[in-house]
Amino acid sequence: MEREFLESLGMEPQAVEAVLAEHEKSVQAHQAQLAEMALQHQVSEAVHAAGGRSVKAIAALLDMDAIRGSENAEEALHDAIEALKKESGYLFGGQPPRYAPFTGTQEQPAKATTLAGALKERMKRK
Repeated sequence: MEREFLESLGMEPQAVEAVLAEHEKSVQAHQAQLAEMALQHQVSEAVHAAGGRSVKAIAALLDMDAIRGSENAEEALHDAIEALKKESGYLFGGQPPRYAPFTGTQEQPAKATTLAGALKERMKRK
């Protein structure tokens, strides 16, 4: 918004200042939203490029505050994804851990866990 335009409408100087200040706040809020959307898009592209299985899961594990605060966000994002890839490779197409509770990849117990199983095991020994 231009000061001259508001003054040409016959607005008081205090009203012009208030409108301009409110407009500036609005512009800054929208710029922050655009920057956040650009960062989320950058994260999504980086996760897909790294072969990630789930953008949402991987983004939740990244330290977004550190990435936002870095001088080179792209390099910081790449480093964070590489560190996560080493730590949790199964998020990027690697093999799931051999034993991961509640993921369906648990090993079968070596010993029987039910009474019927224990009786069968005991009867086979004698």
